[in-house]
Amino acid sequence: MSRPYCDNKSAAADGQDKPHYFRKHPEPGSLRASILKALIGGRVLTSLDAWREFGASRLAAEIHSLREYGWPVEAEMIEVEARNGRTTRVAQYRLDLESV
Repeated sequence: MSRPYCDNKSAAADGQDKPHYFRKHPEPGSLRASILKALIGGRVLTSLDAWREFGASRLAAEIHSLREYGWPVEAEMIEVEARNGRTTRVAQYRLDLESV
């Protein structure tokens, strides 16, 4: 079973329970704006997804910035297949669409 990185209590304390028009929006056309657009569209992203689709090698840093802007981005640790049949845990990010 996966656990979220950030719970709704801390999100509400940070002002992330505000409507989206009170949240800061990234600069149009930026990498951060592309990631936010994907999340608003209901996408779930991992670092590999971000690398393949946006050329972003530091998804966690972009997610951190979006959270600072007030966006309620949630993270969940999942197991994925790695090389040689091993598994590893990675974060997958989604936007809490009920709060948006």
